[in-house]
Amino acid sequence: MGGVCRAASTGISKRFWASGRILSWRFWAGVFGMADHPAYTYRAMCADLGHVLINWAGAEQWLDMCVTLVFQNSPESKTYEKTLPQGLTRKTIFMRKSLLNIAELRDFSDPGIIVMGRLEDTAKARNDMIHAALSSTKAINGKWHFLKFDYGSQIHTVRPVAYSHADYQEAGKEMMALATDVQRLAERLRKFYLPQLQ
Repeated sequence: MGGVCRAASTGISKRFWASGRILSWRFWAGVFGMADHPAYTYRAMCADLGHVLINWAGAEQWLDMCVTLVFQNSPESKTYEKTLPQGLTRKTIFMRKSLLNIAELRDFSDPGIIVMGRLEDTAKARNDMIHAALSSTKAINGKWHFLKFDYGSQIHTVRPVAYSHADYQEAGKEMMALATDVQRLAERLRKFYLPQLQ
């Protein structure tokens, strides 16, 4: 595997890296010989899931920057959280309250509230994709099958979930767009709070 990755990386130009195509499933499918595979292989599913993971990590990292900037630079925000919030739900609730109620942040409110809602909605799909355990040894009718344990008050429940290549690609695409929008919000907040760093 290391040899394949080294061979692939040495042949990629700086322009190609800058284009963002390195994150696409089609590129990695070609590298690992999956592009012409008639079946939805385990390796192809792992590549699809990686596409989801990489883009979600980007979205959550930019959210962390938004939270940190507001928490450290707007004293009123400590009304909503006494310590720097952790966990997606606490972070989005903190940001929503701050954007709605802190006067100096009202210019960020409309796009920020929309982005927080998208993060919460997308997190549900991401959690199922990441935390479900594989329950099949091959794709069935073009889908890989998993079991997802959910927390109940006294007992856990389990439910089946299944994903196709198209499902992962749609989720990855949404998460990539979401990461871009959270980054824009973070950059606007950075310029507002820390203009000297421009």
